Amino acid sequence: MKKNALAVVFATVIAGAVPLLSASPAAATASQCQSYLAGKSYLVGPKVRAACAHGALGGSPFIIPSPSCLQGLGAIKVQSAHALEACKRA
Repeated sequence: MKKNALAVVFATVIAGAVPLLSASPAAATASQCQSYLAGKSYLVGPKVRAACAHGALGGSPFIIPSPSCLQGLGAIKVQSAHALEACKRA
């Protein structure tokens, strides 16, 4: 009986987490990532556009910046706090 209850709880938690991790945020776009960086006085060129093309993971309120976006912006010396916020907007 305890095993069945535990299995039901586990399945419920997993079922609830999957949409949160797989849904993309409705308002987040690559152009918002680029605009944010432009507003912070970064030159938005091909490397910024390529990094911002990697969309954020998850969905509101659990938006996770793409590791590819963070890595791409870090490689061109974007401050980590700016890269984190920009990639959340991608």
